[in-house]
Amino acid sequence: MTGLTVAGAVLASADGLATADEAHHPHAPESKEALDKLRAGNARFSTLQLHHEDFLEDRRDAAEHGSHPYAAVLCCSDTRVSPEIVFDEGLNDLFVVRNAGNVVTTGVLGSLEYGVLELGVNLVVVLGHEDCGAVKAAFHTGKHASATEDYLEALIRPIEPAIRLAKQLPGDLLENAVRENVRLMVGKVRSAPFVTDAGRPITVAGGIYRLRTGKVELLDL
Repeated sequence: MTGLTVAGAVLASADGLATADEAHHPHAPESKEALDKLRAGNARFSTLQLHHEDFLEDRRDAAEHGSHPYAAVLCCSDTRVSPEIVFDEGLNDLFVVRNAGNVVTTGVLGSLEYGVLELGVNLVVVLGHEDCGAVKAAFHTGKHASATEDYLEALIRPIEPAIRLAKQLPGDLLENAVRENVRLMVGKVRSAPFVTDAGRPITVAGGIYRLRTGKVELLDL
């Protein structure tokens, strides 16, 4: 989970052009601090010692001071995996991008680019989860008969390489596929220009949410 940095990214701003360093938001913590905050929040959630149970103050603060997340999270749309809840954070703490299977698409990269270059986050986490329905569906791509399912196939097709890799590994096939999918999506984000050319270290990490324990397992990628 090493940050990658190359100087020279240029951002469009209301006043013209600004370098990435000039656009960097001073409120955003460095990636290690941000990752520590996520770990601590998940520890609170998994032990039911929550800090964020009343969002009224968060709502007022966000309305008055704008969007100031400290990390970006790409995760699955599964109803059991809500990053703000899983990491016990408030309404204005995480910049969240979601789709079935936490798949990296052009739109996802555009959203994450906004989080990094415009909102100033230094940490992006790709969060998969146990028993992922989209990963299960990727085992059966190409077998749908209805044209209305073409959209689903297009979404989950990028998961197919993870399926092929998982089939070569010992152990539980679905578990391996979920893990390989996270690993491959992390690689796609890490290679994006807004990460490699950000002008400051950007860390891209991967994790798997455990449904039964509520814990997020951060992967060594």
